[in-house]
Amino acid sequence: FVMMAAVNWWVASNFSEAIWVQFKLFGFLGLFFLFAIAQGLWISRHAEMIEEGDKELRHGP
Repeated sequence: FVMMAAVNWWVASNFSEAIWVQFKLFGFLGLFFLFAIAQGLWISRHAEMIEEGDKELRHGP
């Protein structure tokens, strides 16, 4: 979120208000979806690792 705030500040200070509004509307929406997809992939990969470790704990070595 800090990175998104920095990008927002940069766009707002270097471009026109119309460009900034379009970026806020479409740019942040795209960035949010990319973040959500990346986070989902990361969580699913680590959830599988936790499930495998949990099975070993239940059944022993």
